Amino acid sequence: MGIKKIILAFIVVVFFLFATTVILLKTIIPSNRLKNYIQWQICSFTGGQAEIKNVSVGFSGVVLSGIKVIFIDNSEIIIEKLIVAPNLFPFPRKQIALNEVRIINPEIKLRNNFENNIKLKRTFHAHHVLVMSSLIIKNGAVYLPGVKINKLDLNVRNVSLKASFPVEAYFSVNDADVNIKSECNIDKAQITIEEAVIKNNGKSVLLSGEIKDFMNFKSINFTGNVNGNGVLFNKIFLSNLYKKKITIFEKENINLTIKGNLENFQVSKN
Repeated sequence: MGIKKIILAFIVVVFFLFATTVILLKTIIPSNRLKNYIQWQICSFTGGQAEIKNVSVGFSGVVLSGIKVIFIDNSEIIIEKLIVAPNLFPFPRKQIALNEVRIINPEIKLRNNFENNIKLKRTFHAHHVLVMSSLIIKNGAVYLPGVKINKLDLNVRNVSLKASFPVEAYFSVNDADVNIKSECNIDKAQITIEEAVIKNNGKSVLLSGEIKDFMNFKSINFTGNVNGNGVLFNKIFLSNLYKKKITIFEKENINLTIKGNLENFQVSKN
């Protein structure tokens, strides 16, 4: 058999597997039943009230539209569209394999102390393995008291619950543009920031470092290096953190090391 015929046969087999999966999903699990099941899972997992306008299964995968989760303090998560493309090839048991998860126009609105209102009641069993080739977020927004993050684009590749994987992000916060290249390890609750560039009105700040225990807001701690404009550093970090105008660093160029947590940290000059 020639190479062209082998490639054609491969494409036909893949298409047949995908089409068969779609037909089985549509036949066995009606969209309303699937929608109710997913809503129940979200409620059970987060402790919030979930609503989904529509769930459909097609050649692009499972598409969920109009997702909303509301918590006890009226904090909410809104997602215009979520597309999940499963991997159709056979994988070992207890392995969850996804080609791509694409989240379009998500919004997170935090009213008060959000960490006390979302209660993750269930997690993956220790023996389950998550394999995700790509996670993409387009045009996201996060609204915090006094802070607005928008234009969030996130690109995550080769997601794993056990190993490190690369994360690239772009967003705007308080009129400053931020580009981040990092490595994330969920098992160790650790983020390594390889490079974060913040720009605003021709000024810039460059950061690198490490964030530990990021899954627990109260015990999160960090070590980082800061190079760049001191005025911009004041505006983006210190003034937002303490909700008042702080002008500790007024120099055009600063070179600092920061260690600590959100309540107590040390700043030293390099």
